[in-house]
Amino acid sequence: MSENGWTDNEIGVEWIKQCFKLETQRGDDEYRLLIVDGHALHVTTQAIKFYIASKIILLCLPPHTTHLLQLLDVGIFLPLATAYKAGVRERSIYIVSYGIDKVEFLEILKEAWDKAITLLNIEKAWKAVGLEPYNPKVVMQQLLEQLRARPATPPLTVTQIGLTGETVQVPVTLLNIAQVDKLFQRIIEGEHQLDPAIVLQI
Repeated sequence: MSENGWTDNEIGVEWIKQCFKLETQRGDDEYRLLIVDGHALHVTTQAIKFYIASKIILLCLPPHTTHLLQLLDVGIFLPLATAYKAGVRERSIYIVSYGIDKVEFLEILKEAWDKAITLLNIEKAWKAVGLEPYNPKVVMQQLLEQLRARPATPPLTVTQIGLTGETVQVPVTLLNIAQVDKLFQRIIEGEHQLDPAIVLQI
């Protein structure tokens, strides 16, 4: 554990060595799959060397997709949270103000863990993310639904009236590099009604 409580590259590698490798190794010749998000601590030089030496195949999920592809997020954490809340409610049913100490927390968590972390829920999680059985359409369909539900792209500029009564296009605060590129292109093309002032987007 680090002094500030946050993980770092060294602790990340130690977790892989002391937890993942030891808990998943069944034989010296077997490969294992480690599915991770894009956090930098998973792909340090030291970590990659260890993966290769230990026959660990690393699968990095694409950015901004863990809510669709991360097994724990999709199929395990919700049942665990639900079971934990039910355990707290059972213990506090007749108490107006209920505080949980560390021992009770661990007792409730253990009961919730046993209810939620089951072979059935794990298998459902693999299926829900389209990894086993392999079915990328499961996730692609969700992505399409999210795109359809997303509001229209906000405009890069707003129309305002200038000091002499003319209309000018004033850029709003840019949110990403793609918007910066579009604004630069409009400036390069010499759009006459584009005012260089910036309107803060709230």
